[in-house]
Amino acid sequence: MPSTASEMTSQDGVKFISGLLAGVGVPSILWGEYLLNVYGVPSIVGGIDFVIPDDKMPLAVATLKGSNLRPCPDLDACVVSGDSSPFPVPAFHMHIQGSEVDVSLRAHSETLWFIPPPNNPSSSKTERAAKPNPYYLEASSPELPPWRHGRGHGAFSSDGSPVLVPRAHILLEAYIRLASAFREDYGHYFLNMVTYMAEYPFKDGLINTDLLPKPCRTFWDGHRQGKLPVRQLMNNLQRDLGDDIDRGSEFSSE
Repeated sequence: MPSTASEMTSQDGVKFISGLLAGVGVPSILWGEYLLNVYGVPSIVGGIDFVIPDDKMPLAVATLKGSNLRPCPDLDACVVSGDSSPFPVPAFHMHIQGSEVDVSLRAHSETLWFIPPPNNPSSSKTERAAKPNPYYLEASSPELPPWRHGRGHGAFSSDGSPVLVPRAHILLEAYIRLASAFREDYGHYFLNMVTYMAEYPFKDGLINTDLLPKPCRTFWDGHRQGKLPVRQLMNNLQRDLGDDIDRGSEFSSE
């Protein structure tokens, strides 16, 4: 396992964690600030987040506890889990030795509930290439942007353990749905994420907004045009989506 903070926060460190989870049969999806960097958003990485199928969460937690990550010293004061956190608290997190950077696990049912989790991560690279997933792609995919000065680090190299990320339109849809589902406490945070998607991946031509479901596409169009107040756009979105997050329980990992 990478030993230093800089090694852990490199793409090799992310690959290691993804591979560690895959090794015990836990599929994981890269999330958070690191994912934004993969999509070319110049975001400061304060942590490494993964989305985990709900039924695999206990095994994922046990796997991280068996690594050389450091337990959180103070859950209440920590920016990840305390009251001051700008985003929903993860199901579990630990810290990288010698730094404040965290490795967090987030439940699929509270993050990407509107799509199924990926299959068990045991398929070969040839099998994955033969049957592309409509929701996810590998972080080394040529569909992702390359490294560019002043931007996020872009696509990963193809060596090492594969790391899955949501496709661009899925990520945008997730932020829109999350802005609605967590409007009262974290709506502003997720609206900022929508703005980042408009400023970087959308302008880079990475997002096919025709693939968004109608409520999300209507919100997206209104948000970009700026002709309606955000409050009205959010009211319309919540009306159209309803109790969206409650429908995530229909999916389970295979």
